[in-house]
Amino acid sequence: MNFLVEFFLFWIGVLLGIWWFGSVFLPILYGFPRGLYWAFRGWAKWRAPFIYLVSPVLWSVALIVITLVLFIFTPKVATYLTQSRGFAIGQFVGIGLLIVRVLFSRSTHIDMADDFYAFMGSHLTPAGATMVGVLSTPGSSGSSQGTNTSQRQ
Repeated sequence: MNFLVEFFLFWIGVLLGIWWFGSVFLPILYGFPRGLYWAFRGWAKWRAPFIYLVSPVLWSVALIVITLVLFIFTPKVATYLTQSRGFAIGQFVGIGLLIVRVLFSRSTHIDMADDFYAFMGSHLTPAGATMVGVLSTPGSSGSSQGTNTSQRQ
């Protein structure tokens, strides 16, 4: 029975590791520095990199709250999870899988760049729209027209 519980916790750990790394760590590691670079170059407004951090910060707060609730209301479950080798190894495997995918998968690079461009499209300065080009994002036809008219002035 213990093997089945650890096996199940291993897969929960893998999924949690992939989700945490993809939704919290990658935006901080990839999007924030790139947003700062764009702001330093004058391509994006200065608030854009910091707005990019809102989602990872909210997810981090949510995970902290979930952990606290788990420790307060079910301390035995929380203790078991902290001592579970399957859960810990699963998290490392999940993070490792996503790191390998980020480093070696071209489609992952394209997906991350597309997400970044979609977010930054509404935060471009006129210089950024000229240098980077008006980025096509869903529903941004109105904002790109405004950018084009400001370039003509």
